[in-house]
Amino acid sequence: MAPPITLTITLSAEAAARLQALAEEQHRPLKDVAQEILETALQDDLDEREEDTPDEEIEASLRRLL
Repeated sequence: MAPPITLTITLSAEAAARLQALAEEQHRPLKDVAQEILETALQDDLDEREEDTPDEEIEASLRRLL
């Protein structure tokens, strides 16, 4: 597993306001809400990529790596 990284991002005013409102609504730190959203989006993207890739293609890729 890779070590954690620190990101600095710039959001539009609208996105920042929505994120702030969500954090306030959940009574959680902004950082925690943003981290959860990013991690969920990344996992969803990985899951979608796995669904889009035929099993045979995944197996062939794994064989090439080994």
